[in-house]
Amino acid sequence: MDYDIKEVDLFDPVAETKVTNLLRVTFNSDIHSQRVRLNTWTKSTVSPSLYLGAFIGEELIGFNGFISHDLIWNGDIVNCHQSCWTATNPNHRGKRIFNNLIEEAKAILKERGSAFILGFPNADSGAIFTSELGFTSSPMSKALIPSNWLLPTRNLRHWSDIETLVVENSYSQNEHQLIVLKKQESGGEILVVEDYHNLIWGRMRKRKAGPLTLSYFDCGGMIINNPHFFGQLVAKLVGVYKPTYIQFVMHHTNQYAALFKQVRPAMHTEPLVLFDLKRQTADARFNLFAGAKDIF
Repeated sequence: MDYDIKEVDLFDPVAETKVTNLLRVTFNSDIHSQRVRLNTWTKSTVSPSLYLGAFIGEELIGFNGFISHDLIWNGDIVNCHQSCWTATNPNHRGKRIFNNLIEEAKAILKERGSAFILGFPNADSGAIFTSELGFTSSPMSKALIPSNWLLPTRNLRHWSDIETLVVENSYSQNEHQLIVLKKQESGGEILVVEDYHNLIWGRMRKRKAGPLTLSYFDCGGMIINNPHFFGQLVAKLVGVYKPTYIQFVMHHTNQYAALFKQVRPAMHTEPLVLFDLKRQTADARFNLFAGAKDIF
């Protein structure tokens, strides 16, 4: 190949400018200079986010970011990385730049102790992940809660005040780490509601439904210590932000699905793709929500 793959330091203004310019050309969009760093740099306690570039001399012709996530496994921290912000200069397509960036990331991240690489790709890149790069793919699910006075009993499962939601042998989001990450880029758009030691976070969005514009709360993640009061948490959210409905997009193995009476496949939603670096994901469940995605 006629290019070299090297790490990129997004805290270096020159390097950050090269990345921003490449992204603007690739996506034909006016991406602001700090967006990638704000969107990807976490306060990981284990390993930092990784940024790789393909260079011809000093020219950056390809880029891929890898967000560091400190997931929770039975109370322990397990570090992993999410592939994101894939960009190739249009003049250099066909050189397997994306493939080689991912392969280099596998070697670097395995050496640094990352357990696996995950991603939420579109249809085009998803096919490359699974057919050429050895990733597995699994679907997402969805639950919707309309905002009406019956919602705690009509749309949610009943839990007694002595029942607990068992979350074990699964990779769960580090919700506080994710909230900090999302607020770096989106600030006050990230909303957090707490009630009786339960927490839900996300953002308000809008969608067209015929002539109507509906506002809805898109859940980024949850901490549910007491499922008996989950309905009360949802009611508090509805009272404060008044969405038409609440949307929960989650991995199909998510144990929080037990909170809902009905969960269905999430159509037209990016799947989870995963490459195991340390053979730690066999038969594991993933308590991941939409908030784990770089595009949330």
